[in-house]
Amino acid sequence: LVDVDAISVSMAYLSAAGTISLSTAGMGVTVAAMTNTLSKALIVLFFGSREVGIRTLLAMLFMILLGFAIIFVVLPATYGFAFL
Repeated sequence: LVDVDAISVSMAYLSAAGTISLSTAGMGVTVAAMTNTLSKALIVLFFGSREVGIRTLLAMLFMILLGFAIIFVVLPATYGFAFL
């Protein structure tokens, strides 16, 4: 499983040291959280009942879509960069 706390601390340290930009750190933490969410949804899907697994997966996929919105909409608007 993904440990988001360790990645958050690493990104904060690297950003404070000037090794990576603040926007890169934000993207790193967001991707780690999305990966963590997906892995937990898959665990519920495989080990829980089918009904609970599907409900959980749908809810967590919505959260992952919000993560993509943060990466491609919020961060570029906040820090002034574009992917396109």
